Amino acid sequence: MKRYLFTWECGAGLGHLARYQQLIEALLERGHEVLFASRNLDSAERVYGHLPVKLTQAPVHQRAQAESITPHSYVDVLINQGFEHSLGLKARTKAWLQLLESYRPSAIIADHSPTLLLAHRLYTHVPCIAAGNGFCVPPVAHPFPPFNQQTPRSREDLIAREQELLNTVINPVLTDLGGPAMDQCQQLFSVHAHWLFGLADLDHYPGQRVQSYLGTSPSMGGEPASWPELSGPRVFLYLKPHRTVPQVLKIVRELQWPSLIYAPDWPDAWRRDVQSPSIRLSVKPLDLQSVGKSCHLAVNNGGMNSVTELLLLGVPQVLLPLHVEQSMFSRSAERTGACIVHSMNPDDSDRLRNALKAVANPDGPIRRAAAEFASRQARPTEVQVADLLNRLEAIG
Repeated sequence: MKRYLFTWECGAGLGHLARYQQLIEALLERGHEVLFASRNLDSAERVYGHLPVKLTQAPVHQRAQAESITPHSYVDVLINQGFEHSLGLKARTKAWLQLLESYRPSAIIADHSPTLLLAHRLYTHVPCIAAGNGFCVPPVAHPFPPFNQQTPRSREDLIAREQELLNTVINPVLTDLGGPAMDQCQQLFSVHAHWLFGLADLDHYPGQRVQSYLGTSPSMGGEPASWPELSGPRVFLYLKPHRTVPQVLKIVRELQWPSLIYAPDWPDAWRRDVQSPSIRLSVKPLDLQSVGKSCHLAVNNGGMNSVTELLLLGVPQVLLPLHVEQSMFSRSAERTGACIVHSMNPDDSDRLRNALKAVANPDGPIRRAAAEFASRQARPTEVQVADLLNRLEAIG
């Protein structure tokens, strides 16, 4: 029997957990033990509560959103995730080391867990895999590539930013704990392997990566789609709470298109406000395969898993990203021609209405592009669990 440690430290969404479910089930079937150190234990219980998986709280940085800086590269993500002060970073690094020492895993699978990767530099005798989507595992480059390719920071500015972080925070923590200093920030990802989930055509960093993709995460399943019995294009909406959501709902009600909304996190007032013969709302997870095969367009925040799964079914989409990761992915999806990216601006209702109509047009170029994308990806795109299982058992 071997012990495998899965970790999730940064970010939001069930994708950080659910993408490993089939692999973990296979590990358990072979008699191995699994511990998942999760950022969100409620979510971990939802995904793994039915399995004999040990769950524990990951050491995470607690920071108010208002205190975050605007990220220009992955270095700023590190700063927003607690790499701005050596005291707190040292404490969390020590907490990860204590977890590693107490559990003594055979291998580590680290999903968006930069502080765990820092701790691993002091625990290198155990194989570690940096895993996640293209945002969580940035290209191997010095400096980290800029997020905005249209108005990028200069290479000199990016290098200076990284060097300052190394000199003032990261290397003092490493040396205080008895480890070697780093020359470049990308050395955080100098681990045994990278596991990239997703499709190369939708890379957050288009054309800047040498690592290959493993494929898409398995579908999570859920309730089958149930639509209002009205004529018109069927619209699926999956939007996180944001001040512009009421504007989106107003437009959807006015269009009177049969609409299905997945809204597990909406306030009660918003749910009451959607009462309409043309709208059905669900707080239970929906089966995206069922949704995608029966809808004509989708509106969401540009989350990688849902956008990808719907595109593979030929569903054109309007994307309303809320943060930089969603913005980067949404721009990649827009380059396929099958999506329109719309800013979450409450004064842009006319442009949003026009975007919905353009995407809903059955003979329009966006619908055709979505069908072409799905056709190009006709081969199986889902991660092969047996392959991951063999890779994992081979290194740990």
